[in-house]
Parts: sequence; C-alpha cells; structure tokens
Amino acid sequence: MHDGSLALQVWVVAKLKAASGLTAIVGARILGARPAQTADLPFVLIENSDAQPFGRGEAQGCSVTMQVHCWTRAGGKPDAPARARKIANEIAKALSNQRPTISGWKVAHVFVERTRQMLERDNSTAHGIVEIRADMWPAPPDPEPEEP
Repeated sequence: MHDGSLALQVWVVAKLKAASGLTAIVGARILGARPAQTADLPFVLIENSDAQPFGRGEAQGCSVTMQVHCWTRAGGKPDAPARARKIANEIAKALSNQRPTISGWKVAHVFVERTRQMLERDNSTAHGIVEIRADMWPAPPDPEPEEP
C-alpha cells in the first residue's frame, strides 16, 4: 500500500506555519512531533494519522485522516475553551478545501472532517482537535527525456 501520511504531515506543518491568523496566536509553536511536558502554551501539534488504501494496480491510493491538536490556557473556564476554538478555527481555515502540491503525490483535496474542543481535567487547559482527510495517489514518474 502507498501511504502519503508523512508527505501530508510535512505539507500541513508548512501550511500552518504560513497561516498568519494562526501564528498570531501560537507564534512558531507549530510542531510535527510531541513537545516536552513543559512546553509553552499555546501550541499546535500534528499527529495521529491513518491511511486507508483504495483502488487497484496503478490507480491504488490512500485516504489519509490526520488530527491536528492545539492546547491553550487562558484563565480557565470559559476562556480556555473559547481560545482553543479560535485556534481550531484558524487551523480549519488554513487547511479547508485545499488542493496541495506535494512532491511525488497527486492530492484530490484536503477536507476538514470535524473540529472539537474540550476543557482538560485541570479546568484551565483547553484542547482542540481538527481532523482532516485527503485522498492521495502516488504521482507517476516524469517521463525520461528522449535522446536526439
């Protein structure tokens, strides 16, 4: 099976780092790997992906689902969930209905499947999740140039 999840994750990180509405809130804290427990809030983390194969032969591709998480703390209830919702909305805005160019892959579209926010057990940290989906196929190799 061809799995485009790593290529999609690289594109998501780059796209989010270029989203001025998001970086105005979280700064440069847009991560592709889990930070230390003591990471400064707010931050965004791209993780939890899965790929479901479809098609056969040359037309085989995958549907990649990926979760983009955000954590924030803003004085507790109801401020933190509202701030997590604002961050999640900026993430969704940056990724919704995109048709990315990813080397080695053809991508139909990136869709936002759902967003949700929750207050963590400490009653001051909020967690938002944006789930995206992309249908991807390996791009055919460029044809070899003909010799004169």
